[in-house]
Amino acid sequence: MRTILRALTTGKYILLAVVVALTLATASVAVAGSGVGGVFNLGKTNTVNAITKLVGSVTGASLVVDNNSTGTGATALDLQVEPGKTPMKVNSATKVANLNADTVDGKDSTGLGQVWAVVRQDSFTDCTLLRGSGATGTSSNAQNNFCTVHFNKDLTNCAFIASLGEPGAYPGADGRGEIWAFLANSTAIAVRTADSAGGKTADNFHVAAFC
Repeated sequence: MRTILRALTTGKYILLAVVVALTLATASVAVAGSGVGGVFNLGKTNTVNAITKLVGSVTGASLVVDNNSTGTGATALDLQVEPGKTPMKVNSATKVANLNADTVDGKDSTGLGQVWAVVRQDSFTDCTLLRGSGATGTSSNAQNNFCTVHFNKDLTNCAFIASLGEPGAYPGADGRGEIWAFLANSTAIAVRTADSAGGKTADNFHVAAFC
């Protein structure tokens, strides 16, 4: 009888040991942070080939990532994808405060929109940039009466227009003169002013490019 009881007791401990071992093994798999249903283990690489969602109803943010490091390159979020894939998508067109983009369609902000300049010509050898947006300066070609206006962007695929006009409120040109504008190089527009007969003049003008 004692032998039977000892055997039953021993078997119970063996069964308990098996249960504990299985529990620990299962816990080890969960802590590893891999596979569907695994624990998201902080400080380790977690691998799973399925979507992970955080769903809830809160008045503020559902997830906050706060990186207190002041080291070089410190950031709160790093999104990585394969070449040609978008790193993020959203379902709202609402403007996000403080979200700045360095480029749009691969172009810097200086390469977007229009550029313009107001130029005063005192003589065939003196054309002066008075004000403008994206304009960096001017240069003169006295022989052909060209005033070249230089800009800080590529104008190759832009449309541009020029008109005679005073730099201030005074009406200036009476409309009887002529003006031509053409692309001097990829970042400059050359402007030639003339009288109604086509003779060279040194008139003030406005020029703009639209891209």
